[in-house]
Amino acid sequence: MDKYPINLVCQTLGISTRSYYDRKENPRSNKEKEDLELVEKMQTIFAEKL
Repeated sequence: MDKYPINLVCQTLGISTRSYYDRKENPRSNKEKEDLELVEKMQTIFAEKL
């Protein structure tokens, strides 16, 4: 059982419960994970240049 009610967590994060369950049933693909890693690297490099 979850520590907090899903509807309360979703409301706090500003997302719908539908979005939560959609993502839970369909986790990120490897491509999405790779894209997120690339964005994080780009943000780090950009922040270092400031």
